[in-house]
Amino acid sequence: MIGWTTKTPLIALIAVALTMGGCSLVFVEGPPPIRERRRHFDCTTSSALPFVDLTLSVASLLTVLGVAATPHGAFGGTSTSRIGIASGGLILGGLTATSAGVGFWRVSACNEANDETGASSP
Repeated sequence: MIGWTTKTPLIALIAVALTMGGCSLVFVEGPPPIRERRRHFDCTTSSALPFVDLTLSVASLLTVLGVAATPHGAFGGTSTSRIGIASGGLILGGLTATSAGVGFWRVSACNEANDETGASSP
């Protein structure tokens, strides 16, 4: 049986981030270049995936703060595991924050392009 340890929240966060982190980089599409736009074009108008990335980013950074606030002895007396957990949280937080930023930018560009052309994405 798997017990709860001080590393359990980070392991759960890593599992979620690996399966969902970076959604916006992969799945959110911006509008095509101006010269390639037609009356109807496909791009992403919903900010749902960038908000998922933003939520994961905040959770990662909160994990880092939690590690910083945890007494040193809770990590088996070694600073290596503490540094590893904090580094992992910062890397995941940076990845998901970047993905969220790109996603919000693409959605905004899509909505502006739709307003300019009078098109509507499905």
